[in-house]
Amino acid sequence: MDSRDDEDSTEEIVLDRRVAFGNKIKVHDVDFMKGIIINIRKSADADVSQNILISMLEKLLSQMGVEQKKRILTKEYGMVMSEELERRLQTMCNLSEIIIEEGLSRGMKQGIEQGITQDRKKNASRRL
Repeated sequence: MDSRDDEDSTEEIVLDRRVAFGNKIKVHDVDFMKGIIINIRKSADADVSQNILISMLEKLLSQMGVEQKKRILTKEYGMVMSEELERRLQTMCNLSEIIIEEGLSRGMKQGIEQGITQDRKKNASRRL
């Protein structure tokens, strides 16, 4: 079930081992893979999530600046800002900005192309 934009949730996707052909080989304590889907709310003014992971991710993926995110990680989540963590946080923030910039650039290019196409169609219909 999909969450609404103002809801958060986590889901597990589990791959289970089953023998389809042949004899089962006994392997103890084997975890193959488990995926987790985390639904983060889109609303910036939503109440703080009751799930600490979701709460932290919502803040990390928000529009806040890097310094503000570092303060929140330290104060609210007790994380120690090592050089490695700071570098990763900076990389994550830069990556999100790059993704936004690329999306805006693509959207502008697409809009320009659509405008040119519409203009050509309009000019062609005037000639007829």
